[in-house]
Amino acid sequence: MFKDIPVRTAVLWTVMISGYSKMGDVDSARLIFVFDEAPIKDRRVWGFMISDYSQNNCFKEGMKMF
Repeated sequence: MFKDIPVRTAVLWTVMISGYSKMGDVDSARLIFVFDEAPIKDRRVWGFMISDYSQNNCFKEGMKMF
């Protein structure tokens, strides 16, 4: 469904990253689908990705992103 949305804003990318993280799937949020493919990476997108790593006990990865 996400791939069918014609205009993806930074807010939409942030919601997707947050959703994967809340499910405990930080790898999908980062590598497979969302963060690395996001053409728009503003402060919110970066912040959510870093925060998601720390909330899922991936502190080393969060520090690397920072």
